[in-house]
Amino acid sequence: MDEQGRCGQCRSLISQGVDRCPDCGYEPASQGRIIGRIVGLLAVFTLCVTTGALGYLSLLSLQQGTVGQAGPLVAALLGLWIGAAVALVAIFRGRTRTPTNDVV
Repeated sequence: MDEQGRCGQCRSLISQGVDRCPDCGYEPASQGRIIGRIVGLLAVFTLCVTTGALGYLSLLSLQQGTVGQAGPLVAALLGLWIGAAVALVAIFRGRTRTPTNDVV
C-alpha cells in the first residue's frame, strides 16, 4: 500500500509517490528548476574564474617571489571555489520533490 501525506499547498491527503497533487495541481518540482539552473550556471562560472585566478596568482607570486603576500587572496579564492563546488553538489544531489515532500 502506498504511503500517504499532506499536499504542501492545499493540505489534501494524497499518495507520496505522485508528482502532482490531484486536487489542486500543485507541482513543486517545476518551481525549483529555473533557480537550480541559475545557481548551477553561476557556480560553474565561479569555479572557472577562481580556478583561473588561482593559477595566475600562483604563477605570478612564484615569479615575483611574493608567495607569502598572496596568502589572504589565495584563501579567499579557495573559499569561493569550495562554496561553488558545494553549491553544485547540493544541486545535483538534491532529492526529488513531490507535493508531500516539497522541501529541498
